[in-house]
Amino acid sequence: MNELKDATRNDITLALVGNKIDIEVSREVQTSDAEELANANNCLYMETSAKTNHNINELFMKIIEKLPLDTIYKEREENTLRKKKDFVLRDDKKRKCNC
Repeated sequence: MNELKDATRNDITLALVGNKIDIEVSREVQTSDAEELANANNCLYMETSAKTNHNINELFMKIIEKLPLDTIYKEREENTLRKKKDFVLRDDKKRKCNC
C-alpha cells in the first residue's frame, strides 16, 4: 500500500477490494482486518464477486463518487486546449499561400 501511495499522486482514489466473496469457505482475510487496513490507508473497501456480479457496479459507483472531479475537468480542459493549439500550428504550417 505504501509503495502505491509513493508512486502515485495524492489526489487519486484507492480501493481495496476483497474478491471471490462467493467462496466464503476459502476466505484468507477477515472482513474486519481488511476494513482496518482500508481505514488506516484512507481508501475504499468493498467485498465483491466477479462470478456472481455481487457489488461490482456498487464498487465502481463508489469510486466515481470519490473522484476529484475538479482535477479531472481541469486536466480535460488543458488537454483539449493543447490539442487545439497543436492542430492550429499544424494547420498553419500546411498553408503555403494566402488564398
